[in-house]
Amino acid sequence: MNKLYYSYNDMTSDCRIIAREMAHDNYKPDVVIGPGRGAYPFGVMLSHYFEVPFEAFRWQTRDAHIEDSETLKHILSKYSDKTVLVVDDINDTGTTLQGIDRVITDYVEDMSQ
Repeated sequence: MNKLYYSYNDMTSDCRIIAREMAHDNYKPDVVIGPGRGAYPFGVMLSHYFEVPFEAFRWQTRDAHIEDSETLKHILSKYSDKTVLVVDDINDTGTTLQGIDRVITDYVEDMSQ
């Protein structure tokens, strides 16, 4: 298997590119959220760039089964009428983002009833 080594400098460079493209498209989140641990560096960088808060919650599907949906729902309730950007560092199987999407979708559906 070929390995790709992705350095901190690579990440900061890619973050700048993504942030500029978002700004160019007039997309500015009101809050950046992401699961710990992996989303923290990238999410914090984006939150600093856009001068918005970063909110974290525990969610881990690879090494442990932690789905802190209550904290995620609490974060969503604080920003219910805002633009929320979800970030994570790795998306290999999609399990984490699918789980997070499920909680967000259920939350939005519950709030619209």
